[in-house]
Amino acid sequence: MAKEEDEFDELWAVVDKKSAKQQARKAFKKNYRHLKKFCIEKQKTIAQIYSFWKKGEYKSRGFVDKDGVLDKSKLQFLCHLSTWLNGHRWEDEHYIPEPEEKDLWFNSSTGIIKMGESLGIDYVEDEEPFPIFKKKVLSNFKRRFGEITGDIDGLFSTKH
Repeated sequence: MAKEEDEFDELWAVVDKKSAKQQARKAFKKNYRHLKKFCIEKQKTIAQIYSFWKKGEYKSRGFVDKDGVLDKSKLQFLCHLSTWLNGHRWEDEHYIPEPEEKDLWFNSSTGIIKMGESLGIDYVEDEEPFPIFKKKVLSNFKRRFGEITGDIDGLFSTKH
């Protein structure tokens, strides 16, 4: 759980409207699995996803002037972090850039190895062939987070 707590702290660091931290922490824990799956699909951290959303929200609601300077008096109209989390506002996809297919984690050996590490599965080249490691990572990912969005073949890419 330390990683989850670290991710909350990273998220809290980019929040401009810092209030109701304990409510936000509770909402973070409640929604962590869904948010983490979304972040993995987008190839972004939770803090990056929130930052993209925040920038889009500021721009669309006129919180910044023509020079990009934030009018902090307008932060009172921004939702609290717990509201953002409970409302799954990260799914406001028009704020989040889509990764290109070539950048999806399951389309490269480096991406698969990094995902394996984040799932607690280490790749040791001399101990097992890469296709077996890849299958373990993909199976573990699906078990924890469900289907993989962006897998155009419907099974998993065999590129590596």
